[in-house]
Amino acid sequence: MGDTVKYVVIILIFFYAANVRAQEVSVSAEAFGVLPEISNIKISPKGDKLLYLQNVDGKIFAVTRSLSDLSEQPTGIPFDDGNFFGANWLSNDTVLVFGRKAELSKGGTFVQAESFMVAMDWKGNNRKVWYYPYLVSILEDDPQRILIRGSGGAYKLNVFTGEEEKLPGGRLYYSRVTVDKDDQIRFGLRREQGFARADNRFTAYYRKSVEDEWIELYRYERTYGLGKKARKVKVQPYDFQGFTPDPDIIYVSKKAENGRVALYTFNVVTEEFIEKVASNDHYDLTAFEFDDNDVLEKYYYYDERPRRVWVGENGQKMMRIFQSAFPNQTVRVQSSSADKKRHILKVTAPTDPGTFYLLDLNNNKIDMLTYNYKSLDVEKLSEMTPISYSARDGLLINGYLSLPKGADNKPLPTIIMPHGGPLARDNWGFDYWVQFLTTRGYAVLQMNYRGSTGYGQEFMEKGYHEWGRKMLEDINDGTKWMIEQGYADPENICIVGASYGGYAALQGAIKDPALYKCSVAFAPVTNLRKEFQFTITTYMESQEWSKKEASPSDNVDKLNLPILMFQGDLDENVDVDITRRFYKKMRNRGKDITYFEFEGEDHYLKNQKYRIKMLSEMEKFLEKHLKD
Repeated sequence: MGDTVKYVVIILIFFYAANVRAQEVSVSAEAFGVLPEISNIKISPKGDKLLYLQNVDGKIFAVTRSLSDLSEQPTGIPFDDGNFFGANWLSNDTVLVFGRKAELSKGGTFVQAESFMVAMDWKGNNRKVWYYPYLVSILEDDPQRILIRGSGGAYKLNVFTGEEEKLPGGRLYYSRVTVDKDDQIRFGLRREQGFARADNRFTAYYRKSVEDEWIELYRYERTYGLGKKARKVKVQPYDFQGFTPDPDIIYVSKKAENGRVALYTFNVVTEEFIEKVASNDHYDLTAFEFDDNDVLEKYYYYDERPRRVWVGENGQKMMRIFQSAFPNQTVRVQSSSADKKRHILKVTAPTDPGTFYLLDLNNNKIDMLTYNYKSLDVEKLSEMTPISYSARDGLLINGYLSLPKGADNKPLPTIIMPHGGPLARDNWGFDYWVQFLTTRGYAVLQMNYRGSTGYGQEFMEKGYHEWGRKMLEDINDGTKWMIEQGYADPENICIVGASYGGYAALQGAIKDPALYKCSVAFAPVTNLRKEFQFTITTYMESQEWSKKEASPSDNVDKLNLPILMFQGDLDENVDVDITRRFYKKMRNRGKDITYFEFEGEDHYLKNQKYRIKMLSEMEKFLEKHLKD
């Protein structure tokens, strides 16, 4: 099996590389800035058709095509007033596609986009459009109906006739609901938001069957910590992950004795944890998948790279296939046929933005289907090397170093790139910002500073009270490590980031101005007092430093380096008016700052035109300040 698969894939990868070279490929801002061409790829239940979303010049189409007759032309399905963002098979011949109407910008005022669903046959005919329904589940055994919820409860909606059937019982004012394998709602998490935006109260409910009463599993308050003031906060005891064949027992995740998140079985009657089902000694488990019999099938975690662990004999077989066919790459199963014989795989690596394959276990064959970033010269992309260094207080900080392909070890102009969040982490894989910069000759360092996720609760909590202090010191210590190791030219280092990373790109330069020659910030937090005046968060609150001393807007006199800044005027995470005031204040003080505001763009830079614009402007800015 392994030899056959390996042989087929080698032949197809050779064809892929030749095909890329035959096109006009480059490493231009346009090649990097495009939205990925293919996403949301799904195989039909019988395994004979494909459904996916395709980007065509920034417009997202739903596309279907036959797998049994590859000569048949694909069917492209647009929506005139908006873009699709998701799709799924209702049956082997009908699909349900999700989208949003175009968002509007009115002088920086956010206008909520209207969501919709379109049910149709797989050729795009017989369309029925539905607005606002909150989808809970697609009913696999009832191909014309879906399970939705609204203020009045849960309903089965016939997406072709509009007929509704209200389901009995149910607390459906939840922020999250989960259905079992019979499409019955049996778990719900209710959220009540407190006065502070990061201060939320949650109540979890469970029922053994639709005939049983709801059980309150637990209540807890979630903040990002205790803040400056002493407050009693009930910590979440566990997180619901799935049902088991026994209605008295559920799967939950919680911290194990070593402080890492693990998977357990939990008895809802005795309120006892029964068995540790899956764990890792060093890293948090991040996600879990169960088979049709409610048995754990695979789980995920991150060490230096994304890891997936398959459980059981079939899972081990899949892992052997992946290791043989795609060594040193990340493989994700995007979807599978109903009989689990045909699978759509997405294969990625720092030098592969995403290639899709069809794994057919019926004939032990892997066929390449398509790939992303078709105009990008992938042969010029750089490897990403896991690294670690010690912060000034001795804490080990992990990260990734990307060097221009073919670069020797002489000092290079360097980009320091802290991630956003800060409840997030950087991972090994393709990053269009990183690869764009390495192809321009820059070394790039990314670090998972204290407070980042994935390294256990203790490491995350080390970020408490450190938003404006040790988290920034970890970042700057990474810059010093780059200089000490001989990677970075100390006279030509720029700090670049988005969201919290954008904040760090400004405030990190304030804390240690001698380190950086310039700064690039996308959607940065510039004023902690204004941005978080109604938020209690341990990351920011401290008795040892103030929001004022940790805010770029209150320290503009210390910002004496060139700054390039971007933000969308529909940003819901960072107030664009606060960013505008910061820019105006900097200009009034005669500071060297350039600001681009993107109309109709949100916090996540999803508009292809603006992605290209940002990369183009950043390239010119860095060329001027790091290479002239």
